[in-house]
Amino acid sequence: MTVIVAVRTGAAAVLAADSKLTTQAWAGNNADGTPRFLPQTYDKAVKIVRDFSNTSIAAFAGHGNIGEQTVTDYFSRIAADLHTDVANQDQRVNLIAAQMAQARVDFANRLGFAPDQTPDTIGILVAPPAGAVAPRLWRIQLHAAESSVAEILANPGVWFEGSAGSVMSLLYARSAPFAEGLRQALGVDEPAFTAAMNLQAQHLPILQINFWTMPLQEAMDFALFCCVVQIQMDRFLPGLAACGGPVDLMTLEMAPAPRLTAFPGKRLHHPVVISDLGAA
Repeated sequence: MTVIVAVRTGAAAVLAADSKLTTQAWAGNNADGTPRFLPQTYDKAVKIVRDFSNTSIAAFAGHGNIGEQTVTDYFSRIAADLHTDVANQDQRVNLIAAQMAQARVDFANRLGFAPDQTPDTIGILVAPPAGAVAPRLWRIQLHAAESSVAEILANPGVWFEGSAGSVMSLLYARSAPFAEGLRQALGVDEPAFTAAMNLQAQHLPILQINFWTMPLQEAMDFALFCCVVQIQMDRFLPGLAACGGPVDLMTLEMAPAPRLTAFPGKRLHHPVVISDLGAA
């Protein structure tokens, strides 16, 4: 799993993501001869990338492959060319999503399984519209052979994707499963329950944060904070941690001109640190 945090201010956007990759690995056969698969995790996965034209950034959660390559590698090879007007941006984003979905279908057909046997892939895409002062963000979902695109964060705020239950409980004072369980236990219909919860909305931390004027550094700090909360709760709760590893960030600044900047929490390096070898 993954935690993705997208923060939009009045004139910038931040994407943050953890680095844990969860997969299934073959571990021999069962007594009846069927293959045995066990969960396996890595903590150095890359989940945020730029496109090849350097006009957008994207973070991905869910199923991490498009065919035989990671979804981040796939996106890094796309010349999205998204520094254009709003109408062309929407057209380009929908085309990119459709091409990604088709690549999933082509791979499934080649291996002989149905596209709906592949779990969903979720992407958060950020790009600077030409002539505008604020960034735009979209949520892309690849499901079976289909793709869907929706613009998010039309106003400054924060968006969570992937495994974000703990940080959402902190900011919204409740998780979705807890709220639904409480509603059912009280025997209240959904509209009435929502109305009652909204009466207390002024107490929610999320509504007390001013994202409009938040400086970029604070937006980065906030995105990192949210990721760390989720990572640390996963660390201490029972079960296999869904999130973990270093947190990577990428930003889009709109002033004085659009600029994409990467702030990696990890870098490739030689496995042996010279200082660890001791004196010769």
